Amino acid sequence: MASLIEKYSKQINGVLSCFDRIERKTEFIDEQFGLCYLRVPTWAPFKLQFYCNGHNWLANQLMHHGISFTQFDNAFLQVEDWAKAQELSDTFSVNKLHRLLNQYATQFCPVARHFPNEYHWSILQCEYATDIAFANVRKPCSNCNSCRQT
Repeated sequence: MASLIEKYSKQINGVLSCFDRIERKTEFIDEQFGLCYLRVPTWAPFKLQFYCNGHNWLANQLMHHGISFTQFDNAFLQVEDWAKAQELSDTFSVNKLHRLLNQYATQFCPVARHFPNEYHWSILQCEYATDIAFANVRKPCSNCNSCRQT
C-alpha cells in the first residue's frame, strides 16, 4: 500500500498544484472614491470583490461644491456646512456605483466580456459612519468617563 502512495504522490500533488487559487488585487485611485481596490480571482465564476471608502467619496463631493472641511484619517473634524454635507451624502447613487463597477470588471477582469450578462453586485460588508460632531468641543459630555475633566 505504501508503495502505491509513493508511486502516485508526485502525480497527485502535480494535479492539485494546477488548482491553486491565485487572486490579483489591483489598487488604484478613482476620481470619485479615492483609494480603491478590486480583487480578481483567476478561477470561475470570477467573483470580484471591490473596496472603496465612502468618506473619500463625500470629501470629493464637498470639494466639488466648494465646501471647506478638515478630514483626519477616516473622520471629518470640521465641515463648513454640515447640513449640506448630509444632503450630499443622501445623493449617493447605488446605480452609478454599479455602472462604475461594471466598467472596472471589464477593465480588470477581461474574461468578463465573454459572458452574456453583467455582474450581479451585492454588498458583502457595509459600515455605516457614526461620526458625531459636537458644537462645542470644550464642553465634555456628562455620560462618558473619558470625556470628564479631572
